[in-house]
Amino acid sequence: MVSLSFTIKEATVEDFQLDFKSKSLTSRQLVEFYRDEILRLNQSLKAVIEASHSVPCAWNPYSAQGQHCNKGSNEHHAKLRQAGAIILGKASLTEWANFRGNTMPDGWCARSGQGKNPYSTEGGTCGSSSGPAISAAANLAAVTLGTETDGSILCPLAIRPSSVSELPLVSPAEQESSPLLPDRTPPICRTVADTVYVLDAIVGEDLNDEATIEASKYIPKGGYKQFLKIDGLKRNRLALLGDLFLDDQNTTGIGEKKKDAIQKLANMSRDGFEKLMTENNLDALLLPFSYGSSILATGQHPGIIVPAGYDTEGLPFGLSFGGLKGSEPTLIQIAYDFEQATKIRRPPTFTHSSY
Repeated sequence: MVSLSFTIKEATVEDFQLDFKSKSLTSRQLVEFYRDEILRLNQSLKAVIEASHSVPCAWNPYSAQGQHCNKGSNEHHAKLRQAGAIILGKASLTEWANFRGNTMPDGWCARSGQGKNPYSTEGGTCGSSSGPAISAAANLAAVTLGTETDGSILCPLAIRPSSVSELPLVSPAEQESSPLLPDRTPPICRTVADTVYVLDAIVGEDLNDEATIEASKYIPKGGYKQFLKIDGLKRNRLALLGDLFLDDQNTTGIGEKKKDAIQKLANMSRDGFEKLMTENNLDALLLPFSYGSSILATGQHPGIIVPAGYDTEGLPFGLSFGGLKGSEPTLIQIAYDFEQATKIRRPPTFTHSSY
């Protein structure tokens, strides 16, 4: 007989819906499983700063980053609850949203301690949304929400669940952030499909945020689930920043050529990115890891990142796809096709002695 924990681990939102319909799984069993996993693993991972003790009906237990749920139920939480979700807890945040200083380690949170990579305690976490990324990768929640200013969603490259940065489409986080780059609250999930399901639940106009009102014109009728198709790589034109890939293969660290390439990316203006895309008739820009996050953040362009492989230490890394405003359907098609063709993600084993 297959154990309940085995069927829940790595299961998708769609799997849960089917199990609920067939009555082979109850919402109470699902929430209790995640509660037990948090109790079992969080002492080592330091991903969750506060867990909910209630077990109401739910289809989609999720964890929300502590930074944007301290002020209670905001717009996207309300939308998720309306879709049948509950909050399992608050995930940790790199201190001061990773803006405190260059020497502070990623994943450090004063409330919970140093967040750990579930694939290895020696691996980093990267970005401010370390808690949600750890939680999603380690199966501490079905789906999670983080916050994105510049790279906080795309950057947790040593954890690498699937995540999407849809800056103008969702309501901003409630905390103060950069006046030029207001924080948004995109999902971080184990699969592209789960990410899209959450995105469909939270996108839309927020009357208190003009950016979402303007961006709502890009939301397709019928939502984003319709773009989960296995033909995205065939029908779209992508550009690859190959200076960067070749240099990366020929070095064991960050050499001068790689530093120069990264700096060129950082110096790309919004107009430069748009010019590159339009003049070359590109549907998406393929970027290693999260090196293009600044380009996308500056112009409020969408990006999505998916698992792409594992290094010699067993740490996962990803590929990100970026596009112009309104290109979310294309990016979803490309990312989903890549994910389904490669099936690269594997759950952490927690075999390291520190766990």
